[in-house]
Amino acid sequence: MKHIVRRLCSLLLVLSLSLCLLTGLAPRASASEMTTAIGTITASALRLRKGPSTSTSTLATGYRGDAALVIGVEGDWYKVIFNLKTGYMHKDYLLLDEVKNVKIGYARFDYTSNVRQGPGTGYNAVARAPKDDTCFIVGFNKGWFKVSYNGRPGYVRSDLVTMLEIPYGNYGSPGNTYHEEDDENNTPAPGLANGNMTKAEKLQFIFGRTNISDPRRVYANDAEAKEHMVAITVKTWDINSSGQKYTRTWTLRVHENIAPTMQAIFAEIYALPEQPPIHSLGGYRWAGVSEHSVGLAVDINPNENYYCDPNGNAITGKYFRPGEDPYSIPVGGSVDQIFSKYGFTRGIYWNSGYKDYMHYSFFGT
Repeated sequence: MKHIVRRLCSLLLVLSLSLCLLTGLAPRASASEMTTAIGTITASALRLRKGPSTSTSTLATGYRGDAALVIGVEGDWYKVIFNLKTGYMHKDYLLLDEVKNVKIGYARFDYTSNVRQGPGTGYNAVARAPKDDTCFIVGFNKGWFKVSYNGRPGYVRSDLVTMLEIPYGNYGSPGNTYHEEDDENNTPAPGLANGNMTKAEKLQFIFGRTNISDPRRVYANDAEAKEHMVAITVKTWDINSSGQKYTRTWTLRVHENIAPTMQAIFAEIYALPEQPPIHSLGGYRWAGVSEHSVGLAVDINPNENYYCDPNGNAITGKYFRPGEDPYSIPVGGSVDQIFSKYGFTRGIYWNSGYKDYMHYSFFGT
């Protein structure tokens, strides 16, 4: 998102009171409280203040390139949501943009709301979302969120939902002040899959419909598939030439509706006490009939977690030597358990007898 929101954009748009009256979905909000833009921090460091004054306490610190959601203006200050905390940042250090295509993350409907075809009440409703349901924010346009809701695109007025995730572009920043232990109930983000989902539930979760015989064939070609992919950032451990563990950061392309789940998976893997090393990681690629082609599979350390025929002959990669090679992932170990917890299956249980030790997929294919 950082590279998208660099440029200085148009003036703030103020939504009129009639917008509230037309929708009839939420309490009336003053213009100063309406969401208007995404701001990019231009200072080397910028404090999020409790109030619109330097005399108020600091809630968090953002850094150059970080994104904040602007929800109002008071004098020389913007009221913003920065990494799930609401406060104030000075106008001089934020560049604003009405971004039509970004990947922000999940949000919760605070009211029963219409999901519309376009960014305005003049557009027809394509769905009606109940209170506390979730959607995935994929853009921003003139005070409206562009969202994916039950697999369908649409627009929701920004003051009708609450963000549940840090914007993707801020994950690797020192300004990422949110930690899971900060949650009172310490519950996972809504929308994450789990190992108890049926195939029909998984199809609904990813594609918004259940009448799909083979999820690997949903997209006809690479161009069509890429419209549904999003780049996420994940951290893993690796081993340097001196044999010491160090942190690596990867950009991984996956399906937009599995992105938060995949980030949760790798966050848990990174937190494992054994610090499993990963030196090769792949997600989406157009591979024909494959879950990689729909962004629902990842390959980890393929050389040391080979794909072999029923007789153990290598097809891709060289070998599988858990306990001997640290890059070989033990069957049934902590990594397998985390993927299983979120509904993924390792490619070693196929009826054909072929085993793909590197491969984890959402539908087990």
